[in-house]
Amino acid sequence: MHDGFARDTLEDVRARITELANESDEPLSAYACTMLGAIVADDAAFFLQIGDGAIVYRMRDDDAAVWRLALSPQRGEFANETIFVTRGDAAQRISVARVAGPIAEFALMTDGIEHLAVKMATGEPHARFFEHVFAGLRAAQETGTAVAHEAWLEAFLGSQQVCARTDDDKTMVLCSRQSAA
Repeated sequence: MHDGFARDTLEDVRARITELANESDEPLSAYACTMLGAIVADDAAFFLQIGDGAIVYRMRDDDAAVWRLALSPQRGEFANETIFVTRGDAAQRISVARVAGPIAEFALMTDGIEHLAVKMATGEPHARFFEHVFAGLRAAQETGTAVAHEAWLEAFLGSQQVCARTDDDKTMVLCSRQSAA
C-alpha cells in the first residue's frame, strides 16, 4: 500500500512537471529535480525519496542528541550524479521508509545541506547541527511557521561559514512537534 502511494505521488508530480514543461515550451529535462516527502501522524511516519538530499528525524522518546537518517541519499553511477523525478525509471527508484512511533522532529534538506548535516561515510546525522537549527523553532510560542526562526535559518544557510562549505542549493524544511504544556 505505501509503495503504491509513493508511486502514485510520483506520477502526480511527474504529470505536473510535464504540464509545466509543455506550457513553457521547455524540454522536460529543464525541470529535472529530486523529491523528498514526509507524512507524519501521531504514532507513525512515512518518508519517500528519489535522488539525493536527506530526511532526518528524531523520535519523541529519544534523547535530544539521537537523530536518524530516514533513507540513504540516492546516487547515480558517477560522482555528482543523482536520480531525478523526470527519469523514465524513477518509479523503480523510489525509496520508502515507515517508522513506527511518535516523531518529535524531522528535517528535509537538499544535497547542498546534506554534506553539512550528515556524516556521509556512516549515514549518521550531526546531532549538533540539528540541535543548532531546531533551537529557535522549539522556542517559538505559536504553532505554524515561526517567522523569526525562518529569517534566522535563511541567514544561517546564506552565511559565509555555510557557503564556504557548499555552493549547491541549500533548501531545508524543519518540523517540530511540541507537547502541550
